[in-house]
Amino acid sequence: MKKKLSVFLLGVFSVVAHADGLLCFAQNYLSVTDTPGTARRVCIVDSTAYVADQTGGLTIVDISDPSMPVQIGSYSSGTATAFNIQVEEDIAYVVTSDEGLQIIDVSSPKSPLLIGEYPATSAMYDVQIDGSVAYIANHIDGIMVLDIYDLSNPTLVTTLQTVSQTMSLDIVGGMLYSAESSGGMRIYDLSDPLMPAFISEINDIGQILDIDVVDSKAYLVKYLFGLSVVDVTDPTSPELLSETWLAEPPHGIQVVDDRAYMVSGWIGRPQGLYVLDVSDPKAPVIENLYATTGFPVGLDIVDSKAYIADRENGLQIIDVSTPPSFIADFDESEATLEHIVVSEDFAYILGNSGDFLVYDISDQSNPIQVGGIDADPWSNYSFAGIQYDNGKVYLKDRGDSVWCVDLSDPTNPTLLGRYQGEYTNRFDMVGSIAYLVGSSVIEVVDLNDIDSPVVMGISSRDGSTSEVEVHDSIMYIASGQDGLMMYDVQDPNSVTLLGAASFEVDYYYGLTVLDGTAYVGNNRSGMQIIDVRNPAQSVLLSKVDTPKQAIDVVVSGETAYCVDYNQLSVIDVTDKTLPELLVPVQLPSDARHMVIRDETAFLPSERFMQSGLITIDLSTCDLCSADITGDGTVNFFDVSAFLLLFTAQDPDADYTQDGQWNFFDVSAFLLDFAAGCP
Repeated sequence: MKKKLSVFLLGVFSVVAHADGLLCFAQNYLSVTDTPGTARRVCIVDSTAYVADQTGGLTIVDISDPSMPVQIGSYSSGTATAFNIQVEEDIAYVVTSDEGLQIIDVSSPKSPLLIGEYPATSAMYDVQIDGSVAYIANHIDGIMVLDIYDLSNPTLVTTLQTVSQTMSLDIVGGMLYSAESSGGMRIYDLSDPLMPAFISEINDIGQILDIDVVDSKAYLVKYLFGLSVVDVTDPTSPELLSETWLAEPPHGIQVVDDRAYMVSGWIGRPQGLYVLDVSDPKAPVIENLYATTGFPVGLDIVDSKAYIADRENGLQIIDVSTPPSFIADFDESEATLEHIVVSEDFAYILGNSGDFLVYDISDQSNPIQVGGIDADPWSNYSFAGIQYDNGKVYLKDRGDSVWCVDLSDPTNPTLLGRYQGEYTNRFDMVGSIAYLVGSSVIEVVDLNDIDSPVVMGISSRDGSTSEVEVHDSIMYIASGQDGLMMYDVQDPNSVTLLGAASFEVDYYYGLTVLDGTAYVGNNRSGMQIIDVRNPAQSVLLSKVDTPKQAIDVVVSGETAYCVDYNQLSVIDVTDKTLPELLVPVQLPSDARHMVIRDETAFLPSERFMQSGLITIDLSTCDLCSADITGDGTVNFFDVSAFLLLFTAQDPDADYTQDGQWNFFDVSAFLLDFAAGCP
């Protein structure tokens, strides 16, 4: 049976069948639906998503099939800018930044009807409904309390003055919680709903953007920082329990079943959905991270699905019932880890400042640091690379030295010695032969005996150096703005320039050469694929724009993995002239280099005051042939989708792969459909 082409989408990235199935980490992404305006917040009721769509007003989307959402209705005054929304009993309460509160009857989602409104003197940021009272976070006026018993004629009862802008509200257990832009959190007693009574406040937390109160804990989104958790068991005396830093600025939060879901990111920066284990609110732990696109700012979690309001791409839906396949093991350190090699059951990682760590990766799902050497022996040096050969690793600094470390006992690495030669900053090794490259020199030296190194040749060159690989006596140098330079190194005493490739160069960083093809990380211009079989006449085969900055490239089989700072871009290179960007994988922190072993990627990484090793499962998952919509189940929507493909004579409906669309294809599909998904 042919493999099905998945119809999952992640923004502009298509997640497709790969190798023998779907990339496991990609199966979480169900759909992205563009909305007319700029999605700011979303509220889910049953099988309908209500989106505060800024200039688009209220946008209503049918999500009965999360893999194929359909916009079914909308309301816009034409001038109002919808900022937030709450839906109660077929009534949508939409707050705007310019025209106040709109009360909209959505009992018929296809034909929403404005039935009431209340003007405001400044922007409204949030709304909470409690019975016949509406509480509104207002830019200037603090918290507005409206009597909405008569929906057609809401009336202002009182205004609660706050220290700074009120950004978000929540009502739990007869208490109103107010998050402020710079004043922390305030708590009000709603015993008299129309006249809330101030109880207490907690200050000095920082600028708060969103709040969710669950089980006597207030979870606060701290602008440019992360998550603050406050114990409100005693509302008269709130207590700060913990603060957790996130790599990217968070915007919205919802807590469900001891998990805090937070959307984060910024324009020009990586975006994602963080999942934190908050079962111990004093020590939240980042558990998972799903990549998103655009600029996610709001979310609603329902039935293990995350519905995300994205200012650039509309409504994103992610299945969060299964985690993405990455594991991050971080250590309390200020080191910046960057370079890595893997041999047998150990990963050897080198930091820019010389920190050398050893991880046991025999259980790839649980890497454990088992040894290392601190930077004391070489504390005055900056490092640029690491290579492994026959039980030893060689560490290259950015000056004239290569340091050799014995790994007879990986848990107790021992410094053997140091070779000092020409001033170079990158290198590669073939066996014990080191090819050292600087901006003006190429040095070839045999380091089998670090105490008695043998210099085999020194040649001059001109050009910067970012990455070096040697294959079949040809040296390939990713040479920054100078492009890709290729040298004949068969005679180390007479290294000869064979040719240079320079195609729309931004900055050639990373490099992998396989079977006469070079895969080059070209910084902000993505990845290039270059035919280098004839170095004197290299040919650009194709290029792929990646979301951020293409630094390192590793190729495994028919897939290229491009380290893109906070993301890992996965690219199908089956056809080198038509590579396809499959999906970006969000990383918990920056990375620059990676290696792959047994369908697992290892990336040394650093984050705020921490560093460590990220592992990502790159394996593929079997596809269920009858699951045309790709939502993990077979139902009416799959039949409908198949019939649409069949009518259009789409290749994916040619089940028998005979180039014809007939009864036999329908019969084969129905047999798979009857069998269901595993």
